[in-house]
Amino acid sequence: RDIYDKKGPLFMSQSHQSAHPSQPPTLLSWVGNGECSRRWVKEKRPSAVLELFSFPASSWVQVGADAQSMSQWLSFLRSSVASLQQAQQVHAQIVVLGQHHYSQNHLLSKLVDLRCLEYALTVFRDIPFHDGFSYTSMIRAYATGGHPRQSLLFYWELLDSGSRPSNLTYPFVFKACSALSAVCVGRQVHGHVFKLGFGADVFVGNSLVDMYSKCFQPEAAQRVGRWVSTFISVNAMPLDVMLSTALIDMHSKCGELDKARRHFDEAPEKNLASWNAMLTGYVQGGFPEAAVQLFSDMRFTSLSPNQITLVNLLSAFASMGALELGTEAHIQSARSGMEINVFLATALVNMYSRCGAIGYACLVFTKTSDKDLGLWNAMLTGLAAHGHGKDVLTIFSQVERTGMRPNEITFIGVLSACSHSGLVEAGRENFRKMSEVYGLDAQLEHYSCMVDLLGRAGHLDEALALVHSMERPPDWVIWGSLLNACRIHNDIKLANEIGSIIFSSKVPNLGCAVMLANIFAGAGMWADVARIRRLIKEAGVRKPSGCSWIEIEGIVHRFLVEDTIHEKSYEVYKMLTRLMEEVSMEGTEHDLEFFITDIHVL
Repeated sequence: RDIYDKKGPLFMSQSHQSAHPSQPPTLLSWVGNGECSRRWVKEKRPSAVLELFSFPASSWVQVGADAQSMSQWLSFLRSSVASLQQAQQVHAQIVVLGQHHYSQNHLLSKLVDLRCLEYALTVFRDIPFHDGFSYTSMIRAYATGGHPRQSLLFYWELLDSGSRPSNLTYPFVFKACSALSAVCVGRQVHGHVFKLGFGADVFVGNSLVDMYSKCFQPEAAQRVGRWVSTFISVNAMPLDVMLSTALIDMHSKCGELDKARRHFDEAPEKNLASWNAMLTGYVQGGFPEAAVQLFSDMRFTSLSPNQITLVNLLSAFASMGALELGTEAHIQSARSGMEINVFLATALVNMYSRCGAIGYACLVFTKTSDKDLGLWNAMLTGLAAHGHGKDVLTIFSQVERTGMRPNEITFIGVLSACSHSGLVEAGRENFRKMSEVYGLDAQLEHYSCMVDLLGRAGHLDEALALVHSMERPPDWVIWGSLLNACRIHNDIKLANEIGSIIFSSKVPNLGCAVMLANIFAGAGMWADVARIRRLIKEAGVRKPSGCSWIEIEGIVHRFLVEDTIHEKSYEVYKMLTRLMEEVSMEGTEHDLEFFITDIHVL
């Protein structure tokens, strides 16, 4: 076999035996001398390193390897271990040899990479001396493994132990704060960051920006971003590819896409992470066309897209409704041999669902064996949007049987499905289950689904009581759902009450005001329609321009409200006029009156 060639362990053992006849040869003694680690690191032969662990423990001895050799060997060993079983073999030998915590820390970090949380905790508890590295590994393990509370508990334990956190600790601490929406804890940890001198670290600053953004604190996020950017500029720090990528990501999260693009364009060197950071910024910032154009530019470089690139691209296609382009991206990724991991599968399910191809979404979902909660949620929300309420409830039952704990997004999908399908009792039951069984607090989105469900079913009093029971003020989506129920069931009295609430706001919601005007128009209350129009004008409220995308033969066309720039605008308006005439000829002047009222109010 390859590892037993003339340069292999057995040959070297024989030479050692002849040189030191009084001392029996051992595999680890040879490794400790540095020969094995240096040669195998250079040749990148992980199987050879792992083969050492197939020898009986009696052939291993404690060695006083030099620091460089041990560092090389452990680093390479960490890159070679690919399963829990192999990690357990390494752990057993470390225990037998009584090696110091440096070896155990390397093993612990590898277990975190493998997402073996339970065994990682076992190794952590076996380490006699916990330093900042070992604590950071556990903080990372639980923050990325969906256990943010435990992650923060390890952080406090780290501080109590007297060990010092590093700049690598805080991105995962802030990730845990984001997951819990614990902005107060995040601010406290922010203070620790400055006290320890990490305030100007761009990677720590980036995670701070992310935490504040996800906790709906945009001003705080921008302050941190400006501070880090100013520090780098004032101190004339050289921008390598890692630093420039971090700045692109940070400004994108702050909503400062112009600054992000400037850093991107001025970067002395760009790697795939740089392109992905800018792509993510455009997609999350609501500029899918810019993301697609950026990807087109990337294709002229020598870089090949990875899963992150494709996830962003599919999100852009989903926003644009570009089914043909999304399908083509899916096919090309399969032809290139790209692995369809769970994150890519989730993006595909989301794209196909939002583009109307729910059948393809189901196919991707079914073929993905390793499903996480994000993928289940994508399938739930996709089916809900297409009105497959009973299928959603079936899938939700499967989620519960797997032992996964549903989160807030799961219940948005379930309650939305109940709303679209008129499943009142199922909606009530799952709304109750969310808090009583899973301990989740209902958010505005959950209340909105329930109000819409109850309102459509004619339970307006129950819907109104639910709104009044909310701990936080209802948003315009909830009031709009109630108004829509008033329109369906012709409840003018309740519509009037909601109208008073709408116009008591400093900035009335135009969509709700238009719906209220339509309700009055449907009842023939033209004086009230005129009053609503007057109130809208006095408030100076204007509707932001809407944008639509239509994909024809793989080409995406973009349209704005009252658009005259598009080359086909004449044909579009001509067809719209024809459709309006056909609506009138069908005898639906009443519905047409609502449409005209909407246009004139705007």
